[in-house]
Amino acid sequence: MSAVSSPLPWPTVTATGSDPPGLWTGYRADLTATLRMWRSSPAAPAITLLVGIALEAAFIASRVANKGWALLALPVELGLAGWVGTQRLWYLRVSRKRPISGRDLRRATGSLLGRFLALGLIVGIPTGIIVAVLAFAIPTGRVVFLAVAVFVIDVGLTFTPPALCFTTNDPVDALRHGWRLLRASWPGCAFYALTPPLTLFVLTQTVASNTAAGAIATGILGVAASMLGLWLKGPIVLFYLRRVPVIGDGCVFDPPPPTPRRQPTRNGRRSFLGEIRRLG
Repeated sequence: MSAVSSPLPWPTVTATGSDPPGLWTGYRADLTATLRMWRSSPAAPAITLLVGIALEAAFIASRVANKGWALLALPVELGLAGWVGTQRLWYLRVSRKRPISGRDLRRATGSLLGRFLALGLIVGIPTGIIVAVLAFAIPTGRVVFLAVAVFVIDVGLTFTPPALCFTTNDPVDALRHGWRLLRASWPGCAFYALTPPLTLFVLTQTVASNTAAGAIATGILGVAASMLGLWLKGPIVLFYLRRVPVIGDGCVFDPPPPTPRRQPTRNGRRSFLGEIRRLG
């Protein structure tokens, strides 16, 4: 198997595994391998299912009974920012036939929480502003704008989450690494990129209903989207590991890099133009 064809910030080496021939054949093989991993070590699918049911139950109660139920789900939703990274670690360990304990899952979720929250803010804030402006201009197109925006971001960030877990603990570096790998691997990664897991989940959350039957149906769709999303993440991780060297658990348990100290100017104040030059 060939190495990544364009220069990347990490060492470019001969990939560690072999891709099955053909775009669809390779992707289908990774989907099948992911299901085999679910059967051999069902911890991550089971936790994802239970958390999804608990969250959707809280949302159903908030829609048909008391809005306060949604507040109870807020801490769990914040914790999910770290859990989506832990899912990638689980795939790495199981694919390499290494054990992963409940303590490993808890430590990884805590270690990855901050960097994935930061990634969400970096990507989500500008996207939210753009969607809000478009929705204000054309109110009837709100759901369409949201779906298109999330899909484009999800495709562009296909390899950013595994990069943030295994290659760097800096969200900006992960964005750069993931984008370069996507471009270097295209069109070989087309099926991996064009079946984005996040879009499915977000679309289910846009369907709101205040009736009990409608809320329950939306909740079932939300749980199903969470499980489908977990399944689709597996092939992406396997593809990434075949192309990028990852030793051990990568950067999962690394602390965030220290923030560089800003040097004052001669009069003790930071120069605005100096800061601009430094950032540039």
